[in-house]
Amino acid sequence: MLLTHGGLALAQTPVDSLPVITLKTQLVGDEEVSFPYRVPSNYDPKGKEVHRVLLNCVWQTSEFDSWADDRGIFIVHLKFKSGGCWKVEDGYGRAILDGLAQLKKQYRVATDQLLVYGASRGGQLSSFFTAWKPELVTAWVAQVPGVLPKADVRWKYLTGIVTVGEGDDGRYQLGARFMAEARKLQLPVLWRSYANTGHEVPPGSMALSMAFFAHHHARTQAMLAKGRSGGGSSHADSATPPKYIGDAQEWKYYAAESEEAKAIAEEHRVELPSEAIAKAWAEPEEMKAAAAIDEDKKLRKRCEW
Repeated sequence: MLLTHGGLALAQTPVDSLPVITLKTQLVGDEEVSFPYRVPSNYDPKGKEVHRVLLNCVWQTSEFDSWADDRGIFIVHLKFKSGGCWKVEDGYGRAILDGLAQLKKQYRVATDQLLVYGASRGGQLSSFFTAWKPELVTAWVAQVPGVLPKADVRWKYLTGIVTVGEGDDGRYQLGARFMAEARKLQLPVLWRSYANTGHEVPPGSMALSMAFFAHHHARTQAMLAKGRSGGGSSHADSATPPKYIGDAQEWKYYAAESEEAKAIAEEHRVELPSEAIAKAWAEPEEMKAAAAIDEDKKLRKRCEW
C-alpha cells in the first residue's frame, strides 16, 4: 500500500503487523501517539548485542525493512498527526524520547546512537530533532523538507544529508540557502538535488540514504557496543580525509587526490567518505541521458511557440 501526501508517496507497512509504543501527551491533535516499531529478524532476546535504532519520521515506509534486518537495526516509525510535529521543543521531542525510553525497557537498544530519517514534513522533524539533540544522533537524512533549522556549529562532527527536487522551487531554494551556511561553518552535510523532480522522494535518494547510514553504522559499531554517544563518536571520524570528492554541478565523483577532484570549485565540492556513498550520490549515465532528452523536448516545444 502507498501513503500519498502532496505528491509524496512511500510504501507503507501495514500497522496491524507491527507492535506499537503508545503514549499519552499534552500535544494538541496528538493527545495519544502510537509509534509502530519493527524488531530486526535476527534479534535474540537472550543475547548480549546492543542494537541501534533508526527513527523514521512521520511517513511509515517499508523501504528500510530488509536493510535493517541485515544489520540488526530496530525501526521506530514516528507517526505524528500534527503538521507542526517538527517543533520538537514544543513537546514533540519529549514524546520521541519517552517512546525510546519505553522501547529500551523491553529491548537491548542504544537510544544515544540514533539514525534519523525523514521525508517532507518528516525531513523537517529529522533535521530539527537532530539540531535539538545532536548528542544522541550518529547520522541524519532530511529529504525534501519545507523548513530547516539554522545551521549550527554544534553539528561540526555530526554528518547528514539534505536532498531536494530541483522542480520543487521553494524547497530547492531553502536547501541551497541552508547548504551555503553549512559550508561556511564547514559542517559535514552532503547535498544532493535531483533534476526533473518535484515534491517527491527523489529517484535514487533511498539508495543514497541506505549507503550513508550503512557507512556510519559500521563506523560506530564498536562504540555502540561500549555505550558511547553518537555525537562523540563522530569526532574521531572527522579527522579522516574523504576518499572521494563529488562535483555538485555534474554529479560525478573522483578520487580525492586526483587532478579532477582538485579542479572542482569550492562551492561545488562534496566530500564523500566511501565508494558506496559516492556511487549512490552520483548521477547514473542513463538518468543524465533521459534528462538531456527531456530538456531537448522542452526546448523544442518552446521554439514551436
